[in-house]
Amino acid sequence: MGFCRQCVRADGLGGLRRVGTASTLGFFHHRGANAAGIGGAYSGILWAFGAGFLLLAGGLGPAMVAAVALAFDGGCDGNFGHRHLYVTAKSQTESRPMPDLFAYTDGACSGNPGPGGWGVLMIARDGAQLVKERTLQGGEAMTTNNRMELLAAISALEALAKPVAITIITDSAYVKNGITEWMDNWKRKGWRTAAGPPVKNVDLWQRLDAARTAHSVTWRWIKGHAGHAENERADALARAGMAPFKAV
Repeated sequence: MGFCRQCVRADGLGGLRRVGTASTLGFFHHRGANAAGIGGAYSGILWAFGAGFLLLAGGLGPAMVAAVALAFDGGCDGNFGHRHLYVTAKSQTESRPMPDLFAYTDGACSGNPGPGGWGVLMIARDGAQLVKERTLQGGEAMTTNNRMELLAAISALEALAKPVAITIITDSAYVKNGITEWMDNWKRKGWRTAAGPPVKNVDLWQRLDAARTAHSVTWRWIKGHAGHAENERADALARAGMAPFKAV
């Protein structure tokens, strides 16, 4: 399958994803003869007939060629001068799945309470292939480790440009258990614990609850400082986020 640099779409990370389908048999790129695209339209039709003959010559029977779908777009420049022809089999016209999205989050604090930082490593993978990554970090002058762990997860979700499925990997049992086991009971009790006192860090828990609603989130816990490369990178980002406040 071929790609045109002018026809990429934004994914949930604000990056790029492919155009077309998994079943694309061929890709043709053509610019029309004029800005109105009239020449491009006629040329596109000629391309379509040519593609049909190529498919026949390549060994596909008439029934298969009859099932071929031709899809045009008007191009990113807003006119019809920029044409594309995708030749796809109708039996497999579903779009390629989006890459799998992961966010490795971590928090750090010096003194607890004290200056702290949070870090996020966001990764998009297509199988084992790395498609894109993005890093986030920040910090505060006076905070706690738990608040930084929460802010890391919040920041990962709030950075997403549109609803997606994402796996958040944290080394904080506080975050993972809070979001998957405790929060429903807290909300039923008016953001109070089973023992009665108000939930600590309720402002951040409520913000995290709101941030996750647009997405399909899977939460995973891993042990920190146990040789997980992505977790170590998230830890380094958290410490970098803390550094400007620690130096004050």
